Amino acid sequence: MFTPDDLKTAAFAKRFDETYERYGKPLESEHMGEYLAVSPSGECLLESDRSELARVAAERFGPGVFLYKIGTRSVGAFRSPRRVE
Repeated sequence: MFTPDDLKTAAFAKRFDETYERYGKPLESEHMGEYLAVSPSGECLLESDRSELARVAAERFGPGVFLYKIGTRSVGAFRSPRRVE
């Protein structure tokens, strides 16, 4: 899991890029333009709809997921919202 302050660090940016190279780059030839979620443990989900992917990834993986658009590295990462009861 990461915090909002982590988003500002060079180490976080390096991890984000390395994760794309490992999981996203191999998908470029067949899934260009689709969205990819990568969990902290390396599990992946593909979806054509970014919002749907974010929803499903948050439910399935919890916090610490990286989101990418295949072929583009500008989508980002998110933390799961806290539930208010």
